[in-house]
Amino acid sequence: MRNNKLVALGLLPLSFVFVWLLWPISKIVAVLGFIMIIIANILVYFSDKK
Repeated sequence: MRNNKLVALGLLPLSFVFVWLLWPISKIVAVLGFIMIIIANILVYFSDKK
């Protein structure tokens, strides 16, 4: 489960870059993608707690 946490932590900065790059192109897509990544991180966090 340790690898999942590292992957989640690694994706967080990438998600910020992803949002920053997509912001001028499509704000809706950027926000939805960012929200999906945050939800995935929360799910990984709770799955590790069990």
